[in-house]
Amino acid sequence: MGAALIERAARDPETAILLTSLIKGLKRQQDRKAFEDWQPSVPPQIASPQKDRR
Repeated sequence: MGAALIERAARDPETAILLTSLIKGLKRQQDRKAFEDWQPSVPPQIASPQKDRR
């Protein structure tokens, strides 16, 4: 499952944002260490605000 998420983050900016957020939220140093050198291939962009669908 993790590999699929990392692969998708390489192609999809929204997934890259999600994965980056999850990594930044890791509390334990040994968990963060696994991602020290990881950078998404697609730079995460600020998510655009969703339009009101009323």
